[in-house]
Amino acid sequence: MEIGMSNSGGDFHIELATVSDLPEILELVSSEYGPPYNGKVYWNWRYFDNPVAKVLIYVARAANGKIAAMQAVSGYSIHMNGKICSAHMLTGAMTSPHFRRRGLFRSLVQRIIQDLSNQGALMLYTFPNNLSVQGFRRFPGWKENESLSLYVRPLFGITGRGRHVDDRAERTNLGTSSLKLEIVSGQEFHVGGDELLNNSNPALSFIDRSEQYLSWRYGPASGSEYKMLHAYCNGDYVGYVVWKAIEFKGMNAGLILDIVARDNVVASELLRATVTDSKKQGIRMLAFLVGPTNPNAKALVQNGFVKWPNVLFPKHFYLFTYAFHQDTDHSIGTASDANWYLTWGDTDVA
Repeated sequence: MEIGMSNSGGDFHIELATVSDLPEILELVSSEYGPPYNGKVYWNWRYFDNPVAKVLIYVARAANGKIAAMQAVSGYSIHMNGKICSAHMLTGAMTSPHFRRRGLFRSLVQRIIQDLSNQGALMLYTFPNNLSVQGFRRFPGWKENESLSLYVRPLFGITGRGRHVDDRAERTNLGTSSLKLEIVSGQEFHVGGDELLNNSNPALSFIDRSEQYLSWRYGPASGSEYKMLHAYCNGDYVGYVVWKAIEFKGMNAGLILDIVARDNVVASELLRATVTDSKKQGIRMLAFLVGPTNPNAKALVQNGFVKWPNVLFPKHFYLFTYAFHQDTDHSIGTASDANWYLTWGDTDVA
């Protein structure tokens, strides 16, 4: 990896990491995160051997050469206003417990902004956690964009108003008999998957879901076991859903990472198939994190998903954006918040 122009400040020196720094990076990561985020497999997949994004890892080195803090930035393609443009995503911010409260996090972010600005970048975005969100609220030029909601679907027969929640979807008439819809499981994505989301609403803003991106994001090299269902109608590819099983407070739960469908009917059938598939695997509850603009909201309700009250869902995911050119149509910072299509799979933590 090419070393960028150095930036010295006090006893620290900012530069780009190389693969030879991986052992020390993993040691730093282990001070804050557990598996899989502190493992070599995850870091090679996410950062060093990423085929769909140009990834740079900025590190702040102490006078003794040790890595005191780090911040990675990845370049992705974004669909915005019906066009594809380049965007950069901040991930993996960490500071050694021995070097905190020295402004290293802020210095790394400012250095990345400076470098990207010199390269003519258009936009920068990040999904900070509760540890770093306060920093982005203080940093100049950053905008907090997205309001995320959690939808849940119990799968174990909770009763309410005289009926079982998990019976609701089966009794809903979705009108799919004339579609000849076929839903199959499989690990390979169709080349036309990305166009489904683009064609559903050209005004949506979303990460480019190319076949290469989806295969990388949810493929076996990720180190996670994702379940995928694909929908075909009269031989045409019309949608997919990705989910995975997790343990949540001692309960087998399922997270829906992404769903893209030609229309609401297809989305409903994909969700219904996900419910059936997850039940067979002993899942007790399904959850889906969505933004304010979600073309599948109606399908979620039709399949028995309910919006979890915000008071019971402590917020852990945020979207912050930085616009390098406030007057450009491509800028995330000037785009309507309601145009974002975001799912758990778009973050770096699922």
